[in-house]
Amino acid sequence: MKNLNALTSVLVLACFVCLSSCFGPGPLPQKLRIKTFEWENILYHAEYDAYGTLTKLNGTDRDIIFSYDENQKLYQIDIKLDGQPAPNIRFTFVQGPLGITEVSTANTDYYGIDQPHGHVTIHYLTPTKLSGVVEQELNVDGTVGFELDRRFVYNGNNIARVYTVPTFTEFTASAYDHKSNPFMLLANAVNNPAFFPIGSANFPVGSYNIPLINIYSENNPLKGVYQIEGAPITATSHVLNYTYDGNLVKKIVWNATYLGDPTQTRIFKFEYEWARCRPREHHGHE
Repeated sequence: MKNLNALTSVLVLACFVCLSSCFGPGPLPQKLRIKTFEWENILYHAEYDAYGTLTKLNGTDRDIIFSYDENQKLYQIDIKLDGQPAPNIRFTFVQGPLGITEVSTANTDYYGIDQPHGHVTIHYLTPTKLSGVVEQELNVDGTVGFELDRRFVYNGNNIARVYTVPTFTEFTASAYDHKSNPFMLLANAVNNPAFFPIGSANFPVGSYNIPLINIYSENNPLKGVYQIEGAPITATSHVLNYTYDGNLVKKIVWNATYLGDPTQTRIFKFEYEWARCRPREHHGHE
């Protein structure tokens, strides 16, 4: 009888272990993420999959769609305007051991055929820091029309200086807060923790602009200076003002002077939410 009781106890314990492994150790972990993002006067609602990966920024008149391979690595972003049959802008990505290593940008025509206009090659120091990027503007025939080789210098986990070799441009940041950077939340949401892969800009002159010093830093820059060697006005100033809710940024006002023209202002707004997400299967970058 003692042996039978012991056997029964073992079987009950085995069943309990089996059930635990099937249903997991408890509630799914909570994850902080961007709920809404106002960017250049367009309000986007963020959509995620069950793992917390960003799949779409659903805007008032356009969508930004994020596509991933079977290993949850980002390979394409399409910006689609409402009523248009093809994407307005397409980004395609090559992944390396530490993250995205190449970004190609293209406009698409009515039939969805890509018209390439830019290419960026990214070099890493660590999974969250870059040593530099090479930016190329492409001619209509695909040849390189213009190239910048940018090098990165960090102060801790924040950008201190980005300069080109040979000397042509330089972007420096002089002060940072100690708050969470919302663009890094977006970077993690697309499984590329070093940077959010669209928007990096020296000054706000086009669409989908985010200050370069915000894109690549852990915290939020307060001031920056962008310089062009030999330009009539050699320095443009950047002042960024933030509205906070605790450690979170709710609003950014980016004021920048574009080569002596009147100050350009861009405003970003963020809402956040906590969500329970399935743990990702870790495949790493191959």
